[in-house]
Amino acid sequence: MKHVLSAVVCIGLSTIFTQVGAQDTTPLNPDEATTLIKGKRLETNNARFGSVGLDLRDGGRLYGNNQGSSDSGEWRLEDNKLCLKWRRWDYDGCGVLQRRGDKVEHLYPDGTLHFTFTPK
Repeated sequence: MKHVLSAVVCIGLSTIFTQVGAQDTTPLNPDEATTLIKGKRLETNNARFGSVGLDLRDGGRLYGNNQGSSDSGEWRLEDNKLCLKWRRWDYDGCGVLQRRGDKVEHLYPDGTLHFTFTPK
């Protein structure tokens, strides 16, 4: 009986945590992506490095700053994907931009989370 009760409690808690942590995502369309990215300065929360400031200038120039480290490179939009190419930082690829609640997420090309930001 203890094992059955333990299993029921575990399943119940698992269901609660899954529902609390899961929010629907919506990929941005190209117009939304352009509006949120082009010419903007974003304060992002990077999954690996914490707070990273990104300056995505008109014309495709890209500047970044993270805890005393900085880099530059290029950015472009391909449909709803943001493509970044840094000179020194370890990232060169395109990832989907999607909404999750009040935040926008940028995914690595493999679909895992790269960074989030709150649009202003």
